[in-house]
Amino acid sequence: MTADEAKARCWVEVDLDAVCDNYIKARDAAGDADVIPVLKADAYGCGAAKVAGALKRRGARLAAVATVTEALEIKGILDVLVLGLAGDSLIETAIKENIILTAYSPESARAYAYASQKLGKTCRVHIKVNTGLNRLGFDPQDEASLIMAAEDPRLLVEGIYTHLGLHDEASDLCQFELFDRAYKAVNAPLRHVLDSIGLFKYPDRRYDAVRVGAYLYGVSPSSAFEPAKPAVAFRA
Repeated sequence: MTADEAKARCWVEVDLDAVCDNYIKARDAAGDADVIPVLKADAYGCGAAKVAGALKRRGARLAAVATVTEALEIKGILDVLVLGLAGDSLIETAIKENIILTAYSPESARAYAYASQKLGKTCRVHIKVNTGLNRLGFDPQDEASLIMAAEDPRLLVEGIYTHLGLHDEASDLCQFELFDRAYKAVNAPLRHVLDSIGLFKYPDRRYDAVRVGAYLYGVSPSSAFEPAKPAVAFRA
């Protein structure tokens, strides 16, 4: 059997209605906070453009992805925040296309500012602080660097966020405290911390927005919470 023959005998079905139902459940759980759907990795393999279009019709405005390349695929459908690194060769492209970048260090903020000055166009950013996941982010206690990035006229700071390490409750509470301290230095309009697990685990910490990824596609964070509808089926 060839690879093409094998693919013809099995396929994946994506239920966009289920994705939208899960989005609405997440939105209900989020209360007054906005829901930022995470569409990285081609919406977890479900087709980012189609998922983005379906969610836009349900009221979604801002989506999150991992890379600039992913953002370019859906930028005409939803506003897009890049959560990960932006390669040097794509920073100017992102700024030209009005894509929101993550400033995760003083160096990244300077690189975005330099590119903005070169283009004569302000770079939209969300500042990420590292509260414990240790992936990317400013030191939340480095107030001077946070203020410097927030006050750079070449950067339009539209948000500040972190990603919880979710080690244990005591650690999580410390992370919230670090985030709150960083926010006081930056005072950005949009604060977002929680992911799908955090949304249900810490309903009193929803801030201005929550980022929902796995729950959209049918992965429930816990049996104690409203289960997500399965959105993907493998057929043969």
